[in-house]
Amino acid sequence: MLTISKPHLHAADPDAPVFGPVRFIGRAGLVKNLAGRCSKWQSVLLYGGPKLGKTSLLFQLRWVLERQQTPSWTNPAVRYLDLLDQDTRRKFLVGEWDQPQVLLLDNCDALMAEGDLLTEKMKAHVQRDTSAQAVVWAGGRAWYEYAKSAKVEMSLQLAPLAVLLNSEARTLVAPALQPAQIDTALQHGGTHPYVLKALRAQFLAGGPKAGTKAVLRAAAKQLVPFFEACLKAVEPGERTLLRWLVKKGNPVNPKEAAQALTMPSAKAAADALCYLGVVSRWNLEDGAKLHASCRLFNEWYLSARRG
Repeated sequence: MLTISKPHLHAADPDAPVFGPVRFIGRAGLVKNLAGRCSKWQSVLLYGGPKLGKTSLLFQLRWVLERQQTPSWTNPAVRYLDLLDQDTRRKFLVGEWDQPQVLLLDNCDALMAEGDLLTEKMKAHVQRDTSAQAVVWAGGRAWYEYAKSAKVEMSLQLAPLAVLLNSEARTLVAPALQPAQIDTALQHGGTHPYVLKALRAQFLAGGPKAGTKAVLRAAAKQLVPFFEACLKAVEPGERTLLRWLVKKGNPVNPKEAAQALTMPSAKAAADALCYLGVVSRWNLEDGAKLHASCRLFNEWYLSARRG
């Protein structure tokens, strides 16, 4: 049983998963949607880029499901499994957790080496040949590409992640920071939750008098492995659009991007960049817009002619 820590605990640790009524910020609609799908015994493919919040979302979903009361909900056990652990993977594949419950499976990318055994296991769960009543399969791009080919046969419901809304980003970064520090974090971090938490951590470490330039330098250095992981997940055909958006640095209509790059459509590339978390897409008053809004990532990306 997961325990809820006090809101201030782990506030300075960008890697610590968060859940509960105070600490989990944003994505309330997605959590509600996933909870509804689980109560209807559906299987969901949850996917997103590095550090985009998949683990925290699964923890929050478990917290919500354990408290959900509806006429159709029989309160089955809700079990979170981290499949990076070899023993956990083995127990999952041999059916140790097939009794009636909801399974929230994290880091499903680690299952991909199992080949036919994994395919048969997925079919058994999706077709409810086991007694597990609902499964959320969460992973990164590799997992999404692996699983989506079986989407129709397995009736997998797709649930892509994206960066936060502007209001959610401000709420996330605000605790214990001064107004000027909040504005700086949003200006340089965009709305990516991990980048914002890294910036908040650096401001908190430096105290009220922390120099802005020093904080930004420290955060940028800390985030390099994360930036590298994001870029590694971007396929070559998508980097043309990414570089163009990074250079623009402001919201752009997808049709304008496609025309500038002589692409029939920017949709497929934009979809991937959005669920990887390197680009945001919003419907504004003058139409849909794509925006590479994380200045720290953009500066790192352009500094060594990457892409």
